Amino acid sequence: MALMRSIPEACVIDVSDAGMFKKLLKKTKTQEGVTYFRTPRRGLFDIYEADTDFDIGKGKVLREGTDVLIAASGIMVSTAIEAADVLAGMGIEACIIDPVTVKPLDEELLEKYARLTKAVVTVENHNIIGGLGSAVAEALSGRYPARIERIGVKDQFGQVGDEAYLRKQYSLTKEEIAGRVRNILNR
Repeated sequence: MALMRSIPEACVIDVSDAGMFKKLLKKTKTQEGVTYFRTPRRGLFDIYEADTDFDIGKGKVLREGTDVLIAASGIMVSTAIEAADVLAGMGIEACIIDPVTVKPLDEELLEKYARLTKAVVTVENHNIIGGLGSAVAEALSGRYPARIERIGVKDQFGQVGDEAYLRKQYSLTKEEIAGRVRNILNR
């Protein structure tokens, strides 16, 4: 993803839902330039209604909240929603945004919700360098300086294993995410 983001005018999509993949594949087939789809190994959770439409560069608000904005992409969207449920049990209201495209990024939507919350947390199944977290930090640094926590793979090489094992190894479980969100809000 980091390499693809660096290509001028490229479109970078981290697929979070099978319906999203089908609809955006159709929309981008005649698009000029490079389009990169990052897809999961197997089955995705259904996040969107079948009739949901997607636009390049336009994110989706999946849950409203006033304490923290969680921007999540790809397979981490469903986990972010689960983490928001854990946070709700702690009295923390999390807004969840799926940016749909990491590039171009819906900077206006992110800024709007960053201004309405106390902190921004990004969640991705990618190195925190060059992925969604970097894109959000870059966008907000020029628009609205917010407290940002990037959750993802730390600067290290990936491993091979099943998804549950890898999520534990890289602290990408709903519990880990909820704990990190609570910590940033308590700072």
